[in-house]
Amino acid sequence: SAYLHGGEVGYFIYVPRGVRVPIPIYTCLAITSNRRIQYAHNIVFVDEGAEAHVVTGCAVPHGVREGVHIGISEFYVSRNARLTFTMMHAWAEGMHIRPRTAVRVEEGGEYVSYYIIYSPVASLQTYPRVELSTGAKAYLVSIIAGSSNGIYDQGSAAILQGKNSSAEVVSRAVASGYSEIYARGSIEAFEAESKGHIECLGLLISENALISSIPVITSRKPGAILTHEAAIGMIAEKEIQYLMSKGFTEDEAKSVLVRGFMSIEVPGIPLTVKREVERLLDRITRSAFG
Repeated sequence: SAYLHGGEVGYFIYVPRGVRVPIPIYTCLAITSNRRIQYAHNIVFVDEGAEAHVVTGCAVPHGVREGVHIGISEFYVSRNARLTFTMMHAWAEGMHIRPRTAVRVEEGGEYVSYYIIYSPVASLQTYPRVELSTGAKAYLVSIIAGSSNGIYDQGSAAILQGKNSSAEVVSRAVASGYSEIYARGSIEAFEAESKGHIECLGLLISENALISSIPVITSRKPGAILTHEAAIGMIAEKEIQYLMSKGFTEDEAKSVLVRGFMSIEVPGIPLTVKREVERLLDRITRSAFG
């Protein structure tokens, strides 16, 4: 049967010219009833020379098992402005998640994104696109903890449209259960003296899971420098044995190794947000190994 419409939601954040917001701005989107479709439209505008840190959580309460989230997010980072954006997704096994995100970074601006999904889903499909003007920078990090029967199709795309623009796309994928993870990354350069790098690493902790890494780099101008690195592996037995020789149980040893694998230093994220992320990563590893 068809899902019922859950109405439209969303937020609008405007940071005036030259204003630097010292504390994170928190937002939250939730589906509170079963078998609902949620439409969200979010807009963040950071004006010239301003700075802000936005933290968004998306979740469902206990008892909500099925639903659809369709979200559109627009981020505008003006000249010499800076925006860090942290997104934490916690859904449910029957949820279908379809975020659509577009980011525009003007001359000398900087955009940092840190995305984490740590819950089972029916399916996730998201592919944020970031356009960068002259001298603009982007650092895009994704951590995908796949579990159950979920299908996770997640990635980031950076378009280097101006000279001296740069982008780094980094992802960590950990697949357990029968999950499937498709980790995508794309950087396309239209100007010389631009730089981009993709780093996509995957870790299988289940014989029934799947990880597919799909990095793409495209240059349309001589002088652009683009690189990529992709690797998929499993926890090394010798590393487990070493930790067990130090007194850890096998599950504790695996948890320590996975926890270290998922740790990524993200520049510019406020300390309070870093602490929340650290607690979240601890929770992911505990749920994976007990």
